[in-house]
Amino acid sequence: MGFVNNAEWSLNSHSRKWFDNDGHNTLPFSLANNIRSLDDINDFYVENNSNFIRWDLTWNLCQTLRHQNRFGPEFSRFNSFNIKCLNNCLPTIDNLRKRHPDMYDSTWSCHFCGHHEETLEHLFKCTSIDWSPITNSVINATNNLTRRLNINSNLDLNRILTTPSAIQTAGLPSPIASLAAGYMPSYIFARLRNSGILHHSTTIATGMIKSAVQSFRQYVWKERCLRQTNKEQQLGITKSMKRTYTGNSRRSQYLQTNTTTTAYHAAKEKWKMATERGLTMMTQVIRLGSHGIDNGWAHYSNISHSLAKFL
Repeated sequence: MGFVNNAEWSLNSHSRKWFDNDGHNTLPFSLANNIRSLDDINDFYVENNSNFIRWDLTWNLCQTLRHQNRFGPEFSRFNSFNIKCLNNCLPTIDNLRKRHPDMYDSTWSCHFCGHHEETLEHLFKCTSIDWSPITNSVINATNNLTRRLNINSNLDLNRILTTPSAIQTAGLPSPIASLAAGYMPSYIFARLRNSGILHHSTTIATGMIKSAVQSFRQYVWKERCLRQTNKEQQLGITKSMKRTYTGNSRRSQYLQTNTTTTAYHAAKEKWKMATERGLTMMTQVIRLGSHGIDNGWAHYSNISHSLAKFL
């Protein structure tokens, strides 16, 4: 089900908030409206061309973790956690309520503050969570990485991870919380480069994201799951009860299944058909030889558009 839910990642509501109506990665209006100091202008405009999230660093991390899957199950579990975190697929209360609306009613709230509904977005903003262990882990991991890369620059990571005044006013996640969510705001990357990190800036930035996600999983998410398990045991909620699907999901509307075909097999069959159709198109181009190479895929616009619609 993972590749079904995340196939249209750019349209996912959890990531859609970082794009404008035209799909551009620009500064949120709530943030741009609060940029009033010279430091904020340097952070958000001088180095960044008005882009807010460095999605290339997130993609670089995902590629790195995918290659590390072969090293053992722990690497695979962390890779899965990172993907779920990016796509808001972790079993927070709001997601569990979609599956079991009667089991996880309105009495369930954040396991840390106890006042707000538990969503992934709230966890990254919850004031009852102590972010200092995560910050320290990121600082230590980054310092170790710079030493391995023989970088002599003395990074002031405490300053780099300081929350800009515009971020605080706009109510957006702090720098360390953003890294823990799996992405790097462009102002952190700009601060790295302004500190003298030029040749290895991508490697160091990707390492910062990775260490932040790892620390969030260790210090926050595992503690949250422990509290969740204890409460479920007190209420008599078992694993078998949670396996039974009783809710409604908007994503399930995209899959046409019956009583004998699961959603997984239906989606697998769909992708199989799409692959076969794509191979058929490629075969047509190869058979046409140089004519297809000279004219490109635009020559077969009707076929390619139908394939895009099918996918």
